[in-house]
Amino acid sequence: MKVSDLEKCVSILARLARERGMDDVLEPDCDGYWTICSPDWTQIYEEPKPGVGSFSDDAEQLAKLLADPSRASAVDLDRVAHLLRLLSDQLAF
Repeated sequence: MKVSDLEKCVSILARLARERGMDDVLEPDCDGYWTICSPDWTQIYEEPKPGVGSFSDDAEQLAKLLADPSRASAVDLDRVAHLLRLLSDQLAF
């Protein structure tokens, strides 16, 4: 899939969330979540070493990215992915 197609998909799905009345990604009762870092997350035949992430930290760092796009990094893609997963959970329930 092309990055431009992925961008279109995210835009379509963000519009879906807004159409369903979601203007914000709501922070859950617990701020932390499990994550499996690279390259472990693709090594399906080995036991992964989980890490812990923070939704509020992700949101804070992404706000800094909006203020200064030149600071963008691969880690920001992970942060967006975590918040998209949270949004997915909120849309599903």
